[in-house]
Amino acid sequence: MAPIVRSGAQGALSDTVTLDPDDLARAVRKRVLTMTRHDVPSHLVSALSTIEILAAVYGAFVDLKSIQRRSPDRDRVVLSKGHAALALYATLVECGVTSSDSISDYGPGARNATVHPLCGRLAGVEATSGSLGHGVALGAGMALGARLRSFGSRTIVILGDGELQEGSIWEAALLAAHRALSQLFVIVDLNGLQQTGAVQDIAGLEPLADKWKAFGWHVEQVDGHDTSALAGALRRSDPTPKPVVLLARTVKGRGVPSMEGKDGWHFRVPGVLEGSARA
Repeated sequence: MAPIVRSGAQGALSDTVTLDPDDLARAVRKRVLTMTRHDVPSHLVSALSTIEILAAVYGAFVDLKSIQRRSPDRDRVVLSKGHAALALYATLVECGVTSSDSISDYGPGARNATVHPLCGRLAGVEATSGSLGHGVALGAGMALGARLRSFGSRTIVILGDGELQEGSIWEAALLAAHRALSQLFVIVDLNGLQQTGAVQDIAGLEPLADKWKAFGWHVEQVDGHDTSALAGALRRSDPTPKPVVLLARTVKGRGVPSMEGKDGWHFRVPGVLEGSARA
């Protein structure tokens, strides 16, 4: 897989190094675990399930240099499941978009690295996404704006599966298909768990692929922890006359055996992590 270009700690475009998506995912997972304080509650498990998704997007799909430079015609990544901000912040540091110092205050009451991302606080954070259900609408607006300005940029939105229970997602999906926003890409992190239990027990989503197809979207199903498969699905779908959705199967808490796929960890004080974290 093609390497990405990563800048130095302060985000300068000089002194670059190369890093492929698998290496990026490992570095992000390590940083996420390092950032998590054992005496402060966090959405650690939700962040862990999104890491390969973010690594594939930033490492093998978007124009990273345009994001580093904050170019008006840059690709934009919207983390709709904002509680996974830990993973986004770590990715932005590893890709040279922001500095490690800027996220050192992660946690409740932080100025920059807030528990849910706030647009304008950190370079690379394109949307405020504390409340769920708004990412597709925000992404559709960004994609439509890029088209009206004749930009070739792409907008990528990362959703949670529990988030799909929000009606606003489907209103925005309908509009995006109607407008044929072919540069809009949605990736659903299908880890099967939400804050209060299993998604299928609270409000089941299946047949999910058929639902998105019925709304006029191009659908791909993929292993959400396989960066090559994720990047390949994104590339195969670009260009397409329809907006694109990737249904990415993941494991909540991926990399920490004591948390993987287990209910009850959505927002907790991690304590001393049991078991060793896998790369």
